[in-house]
Amino acid sequence: MLRLRGDDAAPAADSGLLRQRWFFAFLLLCAVLCVLSVLFFDRPIAEWVEGLRPKTQRYAERLSQIGNGWVPILLLPPVYFFARFVWRHKTLSDWALFAAISQISSSILLHVSKIAFGRARPGLYLLEDVYTFDFFRLESAWRAFPSGHATTIMGLAVAVAILLPRYALVILLFGAAAGMMRVFSLAHFAGDVLAGFFLATLVTVFWAGFLRRRGWNLSLS
Repeated sequence: MLRLRGDDAAPAADSGLLRQRWFFAFLLLCAVLCVLSVLFFDRPIAEWVEGLRPKTQRYAERLSQIGNGWVPILLLPPVYFFARFVWRHKTLSDWALFAAISQISSSILLHVSKIAFGRARPGLYLLEDVYTFDFFRLESAWRAFPSGHATTIMGLAVAVAILLPRYALVILLFGAAAGMMRVFSLAHFAGDVLAGFFLATLVTVFWAGFLRRRGWNLSLS
């Protein structure tokens, strides 16, 4: 049962979610699928998506906007404020701060990675047959890897899964489906999205473990 008022259980009673092997199996799965996608699947998937109706691509673009970088900026401060000063709920306020730290860290690594890898977006491949990594490119058309929207979406999904471990699988599946909308909008290759999933999961799980060892209770159940 979830509690929204009063003091919280001791950190030792926090969920064992981060100790469950499937969380790290998910991380490994993202890494393996990313490599396979870059090598074998990105181009045929992009060509197939190009053949879909334009309306499908527009819907996918709209749905993927839940991964816009403004979402955590607009969402997390109010959660922290109400949890800390109105509800006086330590777990929820700790979680909001943890999620914000994870998002900021992921964003920094994301933009460094985008420039460092310099991967061409699907548009360049479909229009000019350019499919390559050209390291340290600054142009937007060469900043596909990893996907920023997918990183934001999966970072929030993993953080919410830690907050609500009983529903973790459903939350992660929803995050994965939402992130894959970037493929159906032709903004990214599938490998870019999977790289975003990997980055977000790695950073968020790292911060969750780091903060829990220092007494933060990040789970409501």
